[in-house]
Amino acid sequence: MPLTATGKVDKRPLRRDRWEAGDPVWWRPGRDLAYEPLDAGRAAALRAEFEANGRAVVLRNP
Repeated sequence: MPLTATGKVDKRPLRRDRWEAGDPVWWRPGRDLAYEPLDAGRAAALRAEFEANGRAVVLRNP
């Protein structure tokens, strides 16, 4: 985990990588506490949801 100088988790690099990181990504599809691996199909569906709601701009890297 990336840390700040004060030892807190630095969330900026994590937000930048989103679900396209090189490491496996786990997600919680519903309200229950069960996590499952994010596969390529679900990642494509997430991207499509952002685009359908006019939010694709937030997925672009700065």
